[in-house]
Amino acid sequence: MERSFLLVDDHPVFRQGLASLLETIDNYRVTGEAGDWDEAVALLREKEFHIMIVDISLKDRDGLELLNLLSERENPPVALVLSMHDESSFAEKSLEAGALGYVMKHAPPEEILDAVETVLRGERFLSARMKQQILDARFDRIRNDDQSRLDSLSPREREILDLIGQGFGATEIAEKLNLSVKTIHTYRDHLKEKLDMDTARQVRRFAIQRHIGSST
Repeated sequence: MERSFLLVDDHPVFRQGLASLLETIDNYRVTGEAGDWDEAVALLREKEFHIMIVDISLKDRDGLELLNLLSERENPPVALVLSMHDESSFAEKSLEAGALGYVMKHAPPEEILDAVETVLRGERFLSARMKQQILDARFDRIRNDDQSRLDSLSPREREILDLIGQGFGATEIAEKLNLSVKTIHTYRDHLKEKLDMDTARQVRRFAIQRHIGSST
């Protein structure tokens, strides 16, 4: 089955090279090329395509806007973003906007063709390196969020959280700090609120994980 491509990039030489690469595959045909937003929109209204390969940075408008436009079509082409931006945030934004894949312009030809084949199957494509960048960025955000919540705790709340992490129950903590069990439960409720958690079990799990992490 022949697959029709729309290439959207404001560099004619790059489009030409990409078209030549794609048409080394027998059933791939580049049937539309656009150098800007208006040309791309006109072609999308005029023809049907199986896949649109778009640069995230066009000279007149953001390529991500084209992805949003596709969602309004009845039978939209799948979208692959081919970009010079080697940042996980751009890849995440592209996927959120509706692209099925994100690949770097300087990627080896076989990786670009692999990305095309993957999205044409209806599957998502990210390079192994980009997947790792996204994972790292997400864990960094989680770590920063956790630190912000910890910074909101009072010294006594931190002390109780540390004791929870060491495995002590409310009665044992009350004895250690010479406080009532009711007071410890009140502090635990404060911890739930400040750490944005719903249950005491979540607080305990968080405290234990934090204690284990600080011990390694």
